[in-house]
Amino acid sequence: MSTPNPLVPQDALEGASAPKSRIRFTILTILILHVVFIGGLLLQGCNNNTGSGAGDSPTNRVTTLPPLHDTNYFSSFPGDTLGAGSPPPPIDPEPYRPPSYSQVPPAIPPAVEVPPSIPSYSEPPPLRIPPPSILPPPTIPATEHVIQRGDTIGALARKYGVSEKAIMDANPGVQPRALKIDDRLKIPPAAPPSAPRASAPAAPPVPPGGSEYVVRSGDTLSRIASKHGVTVNALRTANNIRGDRILPNQRLIIPPKAPTTSGTSGGGRSY
Repeated sequence: MSTPNPLVPQDALEGASAPKSRIRFTILTILILHVVFIGGLLLQGCNNNTGSGAGDSPTNRVTTLPPLHDTNYFSSFPGDTLGAGSPPPPIDPEPYRPPSYSQVPPAIPPAVEVPPSIPSYSEPPPLRIPPPSILPPPTIPATEHVIQRGDTIGALARKYGVSEKAIMDANPGVQPRALKIDDRLKIPPAAPPSAPRASAPAAPPVPPGGSEYVVRSGDTLSRIASKHGVTVNALRTANNIRGDRILPNQRLIIPPKAPTTSGTSGGGRSY
């Protein structure tokens, strides 16, 4: 045993050890309460599991196995759609048999050759071109002229390039010798120039010994040739003419006459 220190009072030692003992007691009490509480919970859980196992509850365990005889590859279990103990429908092995190669395949009919069809072409209808329409010449409006001192119908006709008769026809009732100053006259448009007439072809130069002839109305090549004692072919060649057409006032070259060969009679032979 430890010897008490005579220098330290005993009352002070007892007062210092008292709080430590109280703390230890409190901690120990709390631990005991926790152990009791947790142990009670564990005992209560074990009692609940034991009580629930005593009743009839659905389970996945199979109590008894069905007999293996009178089954066709399948076993019936509780909960199946088929009745307990009823076998499943038998499997027909006919669809699963391998094909027999001894059978001869059906004969394929020969191909029928179809000749290609020849398309028929129809001739298109003839194209009809309408005749060209002849448009009338454009009308030129008449010109008005205010008469001045010294104007006459003849002077106006020369000025506008028209005839006096055309001015009088455009202004009926006007007296040509009694024109009044500041009166208005209608001047018709000038007539378009007429197309030149086809002139006869120019005659070639006259050859030596030939002559020139002017065609008259009613003349023909044969008549002219017989008149001048030449042939029609010579007349055509000299004038470069094809055919028999000639025009009045046309100048023709008359070729010279061909020399005629006179036959001489031979004298009789003397014996």
